[in-house]
Amino acid sequence: MMMHLIMSDLIIIFVTIPLEMAWKINVQWKAGNAACKILLYLRNFGPYLSSTVGACISLDKYFAIVYPLRFFYAYKRSKKLLGAAWAISIICSIPQVNKAPFHS
Repeated sequence: MMMHLIMSDLIIIFVTIPLEMAWKINVQWKAGNAACKILLYLRNFGPYLSSTVGACISLDKYFAIVYPLRFFYAYKRSKKLLGAAWAISIICSIPQVNKAPFHS
């Protein structure tokens, strides 16, 4: 789970933050509509993924405390939780693509 959290943090560090800085500095978008939609999607995907993976980690800790003897199910449960986190993040980021603020 930590690897997935690190991946989401890297998306935020290398996509979201530089993109926000570039959009604050530049007045006009010159990369085209496709690049705008892709980067806008990634800009929203990183925080969604980070928060959902954080929730997965919390749920995994909860299950480890409440059901300490069911450690055989932990691997299967964590795979399901992470799959749900990625799916939720992908689905929640899709509407943001239609709101692309810059069109060439």
